[in-house]
Amino acid sequence: MDYDLGRMCRHAVDRSSGGLVDVNIEYFGTDDLLQYIADRNPHIECNEEALAIAEHMPHLRYLQIFGNKLTNEGLQAILDGCPHLESLDLRQCFNVNMDGHLGKRCIERIKDLRHPYDPTDDYPFDAEIADVGSSEEDYPSGFSEIDFLSDDDDYYEFSGGSDMSDFEHLYFD
Repeated sequence: MDYDLGRMCRHAVDRSSGGLVDVNIEYFGTDDLLQYIADRNPHIECNEEALAIAEHMPHLRYLQIFGNKLTNEGLQAILDGCPHLESLDLRQCFNVNMDGHLGKRCIERIKDLRHPYDPTDDYPFDAEIADVGSSEEDYPSGFSEIDFLSDDDDYYEFSGGSDMSDFEHLYFD
């Protein structure tokens, strides 16, 4: 019996209700699965781009990283790796917390700084965040199968076993 790991992952993503923070799809991930996860989890953090910028662009002066999922760690790396940075647009980068030392450092060092929650009226592109989590076609009634699961069904209980017989119809070909 083969497991459909992609299908299992999609189900877990849906169960997380946008609260997924970390997932490993190293051995079965596809571009479609990665897009599925990203579309449904606005809180996933990603510093890859920030770390690449910090490492490879030491002479950078202007950076607009609008709507990126970087965290304080990524922003710290950019500030450390790009000492000539004069302009930084962090609008819609909601994983960045500008309170404390990091925010103070940005204010003192960056001449033109746009904070994560600054208005986007002057942004030349559509800055509205779209909910692409599901469509009416997926669930015409407005409810997914997740909505019908009861809190009383011990769904979250860990049994310690690997019996997937209750879920065969979902995950096995």
